[in-house]
Amino acid sequence: MIEKQFVSHWHQYIENMTQTPKEFYSSIETLIKDEQLPDVKTSRVKHSERGLLSANREYLQIKSKGYFFDVCAAPYGRGFFVSYWQRENRSAKGSLLERIPIFGGLFRAVAMPETFFTVDTRLMFQGAVHSCIVHAINTMLEAKGMKALSDAQKAVPAASN
Repeated sequence: MIEKQFVSHWHQYIENMTQTPKEFYSSIETLIKDEQLPDVKTSRVKHSERGLLSANREYLQIKSKGYFFDVCAAPYGRGFFVSYWQRENRSAKGSLLERIPIFGGLFRAVAMPETFFTVDTRLMFQGAVHSCIVHAINTMLEAKGMKALSDAQKAVPAASN
């Protein structure tokens, strides 16, 4: 079992846009490959739309070390939306150990410390992936003769701590 801790979320709705999620995901995968991001892997995963008996939706998952993005793209009304959830992977064992009073804090400090390097690496991964997603959206918009995302729409979300 993997516990997935939320780090950041971003979403964008694009009016009057049609695109297939698979084409959009492929464009992001190409951009990530072109960027030669270290230790980054992509795959397609399915997540339930609403619960146990609901349909599954395909997401693009982008992983690097202890972090990953689940990117969702889909038609919505007369438009198209893109969202991502950046999360931290923690093993169930590590998560369980963290919950033990007194020992948990010590375990986290020794086994999984947050250092300048780990924060920088997480933020670089977030920034690079976010940039690839925004670039894919703007390329899609440009191909349809539509206006690119504004700076406010492109803004990288603040990470939660």
